[in-house]
Amino acid sequence: MTVNNKPKLIVLIRHGTSEWNENEEVITKVPAHLIGLTEVGREQSILSGLALLKTLNLDGVDSVAQGYHFKKVEDQSLSGLVTQRTGYDPQKLDKLNLTVYISPFKCARETSKGVLDVIEKYNFLKQGVCNGDTSPAEVSFNPCKKRKHAVWSHDVVQGESEITRFIDLKVREDPRLREQDFGNFKDIQTMKDVMSLRSHYGEFFFRFLQGESAADVFNRVANFHDSMFRTFRTNAESGDGDWNDVFVIITHDIFLRVFLMRWFRWTYEEFETIAKLPNGCLIVMELDEATDTYILKTEIPKTQKHHSHL
Repeated sequence: MTVNNKPKLIVLIRHGTSEWNENEEVITKVPAHLIGLTEVGREQSILSGLALLKTLNLDGVDSVAQGYHFKKVEDQSLSGLVTQRTGYDPQKLDKLNLTVYISPFKCARETSKGVLDVIEKYNFLKQGVCNGDTSPAEVSFNPCKKRKHAVWSHDVVQGESEITRFIDLKVREDPRLREQDFGNFKDIQTMKDVMSLRSHYGEFFFRFLQGESAADVFNRVANFHDSMFRTFRTNAESGDGDWNDVFVIITHDIFLRVFLMRWFRWTYEEFETIAKLPNGCLIVMELDEATDTYILKTEIPKTQKHHSHL
């Protein structure tokens, strides 16, 4: 159990490439929360899962990766972002507990499916455990549409007497992790005009008609942070402190950047120097137990220009 029951790692994942990222006209016909991933985005979600396993310093990730064939993604580093190796030591644990928070938007749900499928395949191939299925082909995660939470136990399916260091999961869907609200259906020219106006006004405080500003997103990020800390405390007090080991958050670009801004107490000027983050990328925060503070292990891209967002 870590100092003050805080997670050893907090890993933020941006969703894979969506249909909106590839074709801006989609938003004129499809509600933002119903826009899914492209084929590239689905492959990126698998790569995000593999990158997460590597962040946890688990052995055998390459053998898990051999079961996947990527047809659309040429750069399998996902993002080019540089992440320092973490000090996370899975050898000290009988099992790894991942608490996963997901935005309810379709692109984030589909990203979570790719990430968690990788984890389940790791469990089956490397540790001989499965989430109740008996066939590795059936090892899959399907995001729930009616239930906010998903918790399942794992069964030994390969006759092993002792299984160690498998990954157990709690999955929680939270609407506060949703994308910034850009307003309802817009025609393309109107959106371009609004994005141009925002580039002059400033990204953080500019509020979209019928939508939000990044400052509005900051308010729900702050609320979510408070809930996270209550969860840390509740887990510890109820004897479930092991669930504070690793937190994973699958969300969107603006939410992710505002999350970092609020956590590390950056100013809005500092926020506006952060470049749009690549689809499928991981941002890793590691707890320094000596100082009881988090260290950002991923190098965040910077820009001196205001930028539009999809």
